[in-house]
Amino acid sequence: MEGVTAMGEFWNAWKSEYLQAIMVRQKLQMEKENVKVGNVVIVKDDSIARGDWRIGVVTEARGETDGLVRNVEVRLRNRNLDKKGKILREPTVLRWPIQKVVVLVKAE
Repeated sequence: MEGVTAMGEFWNAWKSEYLQAIMVRQKLQMEKENVKVGNVVIVKDDSIARGDWRIGVVTEARGETDGLVRNVEVRLRNRNLDKKGKILREPTVLRWPIQKVVVLVKAE
C-alpha cells in the first residue's frame, strides 16, 4: 500500500509543480519556437480537471502566411488496449489551438 501512496504523491507534485512551471515559462517567452510535428504535448482542456489532461503527439502543424503555427493536429495516446497490448480502436485525433497545448518533449 505504501507504493500506491508514494505514486499518488509523485503525480500530485508533478501536476502542481512541474506542469505549472513549464506552462508559466512558455507564457513568459517573448519569441517562441513554433510547435512542430513530432512534439509530445499535453492538451489543455478547460472542461476537465488538470490532472486528467491528455498527452499526445503533434501530427500536423501548418504555418500561416506569416510563418507562425496557430493550430495543430494532435494524436492522443490510446488508452484502449487488450491484455496483449494490441490497440482496440483507432487513436483520437484533435485539431487544437497552440495556446491550449504545452510542449513536454521537442521533436528532434
